Amino acid sequence: MKTVVLASLAGLALASAASAQLSIVNNIAGSFVDISGTGTSLGLNGDDATAALAIPVGFGNAVLSDGAGVVSTNGRYNVAPGDASFTNTIIAAGSAAQGYYPYWDDLRTDAVGSNIYSQIVGDAFIVQWDATFFSGGAPIRMQLQIFNAAGQAAHGGALAQYLYQPIPGVVSYDGGSATIGAMDDQGNIAQWSFNTPGAVTPGQTVLSIVQVPAPGAAAMLGFGGLLAARRRR
Repeated sequence: MKTVVLASLAGLALASAASAQLSIVNNIAGSFVDISGTGTSLGLNGDDATAALAIPVGFGNAVLSDGAGVVSTNGRYNVAPGDASFTNTIIAAGSAAQGYYPYWDDLRTDAVGSNIYSQIVGDAFIVQWDATFFSGGAPIRMQLQIFNAAGQAAHGGALAQYLYQPIPGVVSYDGGSATIGAMDDQGNIAQWSFNTPGAVTPGQTVLSIVQVPAPGAAAMLGFGGLLAARRRR
């Protein structure tokens, strides 16, 4: 059993330096662009595995810079050396924690049809996970889209977006066992949810990572924390 304990954190604000902060909002439109047939495969077919994936020049930002990046089968894209941990927690400061967390959960990409792909489409650098939960269960298909300057302008200033695709004919995933958020190079954290059912609705939810003037809060939570105890899936 893997047990995660988090006190009620809704509305928590921590003192921070007077610099731009990260926030996650769900009011900027975005489009899921399936790249499973056109993207480059990372060849990452396994469980709790990582692979290097460079961010193309022009697509880096405060979360991950040009050339940086290690992708995990467990729904993370972090700075080197990356992290393949299957036990998701709240996002905490640390060099290996910097990066994107579109859906940190106990996932695997060694089932038939599972893989991780990357591709530049227009003004977005896309990373797509086609995965399953550790125990099998329903498939999950999600994307991280990182924008260049033109893409940011076209998406309300968003540095990147998380998009979740429904899988026809199966029970949908909803964030109930996942951590969703981001951490930049200054240790600023934006956490949308932690083990929160209903945190995302595939086909409807688009989460955008944006920078805002420092409000004196280094952590911004979308749905707050929960006390959770769950078995490895």
